[in-house]
Amino acid sequence: MLTRLRQYEDEVLQTVPETFHRALYAQLETHDRLIGIIGASGMGKTTLLLQRCKALRAEHGVEKVLYFTLDYPFLANTDLVEFADEMHAQGIRYLLIDEIHKHPHFQKTLKAIYDKVLGMQILFAGSPAMDTRGLGARLTLHRLQGLSFRELMSLGRETPLPVFRFSDILADHQKIARELSTQFDIAKGIRTYLRRGYYPAHTTPRHNFIRSMLDSLNATLDGDLVSTGKVEQKYTYKMRRVLEVLSVTDPGSVNLSRIAEDAGISRVKLYDYLRYMQEAGLLKLVVTADKDTKQKTKPARIYIDNTNLRIFYNPAANITNIRETFFVNQLSAIGKLSSTKDNLFVVNGKWRFQLTRKEGEPEVFEELRNAYHVVDTLISDHPYRIPLWLFGFLY
Repeated sequence: MLTRLRQYEDEVLQTVPETFHRALYAQLETHDRLIGIIGASGMGKTTLLLQRCKALRAEHGVEKVLYFTLDYPFLANTDLVEFADEMHAQGIRYLLIDEIHKHPHFQKTLKAIYDKVLGMQILFAGSPAMDTRGLGARLTLHRLQGLSFRELMSLGRETPLPVFRFSDILADHQKIARELSTQFDIAKGIRTYLRRGYYPAHTTPRHNFIRSMLDSLNATLDGDLVSTGKVEQKYTYKMRRVLEVLSVTDPGSVNLSRIAEDAGISRVKLYDYLRYMQEAGLLKLVVTADKDTKQKTKPARIYIDNTNLRIFYNPAANITNIRETFFVNQLSAIGKLSSTKDNLFVVNGKWRFQLTRKEGEPEVFEELRNAYHVVDTLISDHPYRIPLWLFGFLY
């Protein structure tokens, strides 16, 4: 079996890009014994795992590293614990497992490998809908987002554009925006990003955007959510119906009772579906401050996860909703987002933001501390008015 796996490994590694690494890659270069990467379909988990495999092979030798995916049909009846033990006996010290969520008992299996096969590092990639809580402190878990605006604009560049901390953007956005404006066409870049820049697969030449989006969506609904036991296959069409309704609905004016009725499900079941789709990377639920979406509380605002997916569902989507979707998506990668009754966004319970189309619109909360306007201009002339696109440089 090892010979066969090596043949697969060598073939798939030939397709891995070497000139660009996601921001998350550096966090995988540790000695932690169990490292997981979760992310929605199409986010680039496999590429990240293969890039790490290639680096480990170069550093430690091919014979000490093995990558495989549970998609391989000849692994269906393999006891992974015994297999890992056998591979360790043959000298393998780094085991990289893709599509781990397709194993019916992945938590129990990973725990057993960790406890039994000492001296082996396990890196795995899987669905964000999988429950990893049973692995406890053994696991170092990372969530892979789609491409940030910064990452898209860094493609093809010899030196990637820099990441800026949230605090840096708040304090020095004018200086940062001026410096970045000399390095690429911001207006052209953001137009591309909003429509086709979030999914790494869409940056591949000659890709079919519609087919690619459908593949990602189907893999999430029919693959991730079904294989992790969140929903039965026969009910995924109800989730599709929920997504269709949400794509043409104002995120702040969602009628959950009507959506539940249209989808043919109870309101209680709808809450479960919304949570599952958020876990799977299809939705972003923004709650009222101090409320938890795990409770049966109504989300204050419901967004399609990213602008690419929203525009795919609704090409005529309102520009205000597109802007809010971008903001919510990029800020959710680095902090906890909530909403106030007067439609301000709150980050980590402290900083308040109002999305404003123009620089000249009046201050509506200038008396508040830690309050900012988010505007469409490329460079702002006011310290408390931050260009929207800059929040795409957080990772």
